[in-house]
Amino acid sequence: MGEAIRAWADLENELWWYVAAILGVDQFRARIVVASIPGIRAKRDFVTRLAETYLDPELLPRFRPFMERMKGLGRTRNLLAHTTMHVNVEGKENLAFADVFSDEMDGGLDFEARPIPLNDLRVLVRALEALRGELIQFFLECNGHILKDARIHREEAEAKQRAAEKSP
Repeated sequence: MGEAIRAWADLENELWWYVAAILGVDQFRARIVVASIPGIRAKRDFVTRLAETYLDPELLPRFRPFMERMKGLGRTRNLLAHTTMHVNVEGKENLAFADVFSDEMDGGLDFEARPIPLNDLRVLVRALEALRGELIQFFLECNGHILKDARIHREEAEAKQRAAEKSP
């Protein structure tokens, strides 16, 4: 479980690289920005918005799935990090207990047990490490593909250019 949490922290840490590159600031400033944003969802959304605004549109179809995978893996990470865990109690498999509202409890708060087999934890660690590696590789490929002007300004300029080409 510790390996999974560490792998998640490593993955989350990579986001400042994108912030630094897209905003054109040094890594120290980028790390301050990312560390100041509470919660991974907000950090991921911030990096996604920056990429959608400044990254070469040809790279966006490759970038978006990275953020979707991060979102999906984050659900499992949150289960591990924010629920009560019972590890191998009486020889049974690991269980995570999440709070749920239950009809059996007449709408009250109850626990829902979810098995967390050791192999699933290993698969999660490998998936997090793979995504981290792919994000680093993609970051290197972004060099020279971060545009100076925001997408809205590029689209306006392109529309004006097309209009000028159509007029006699």
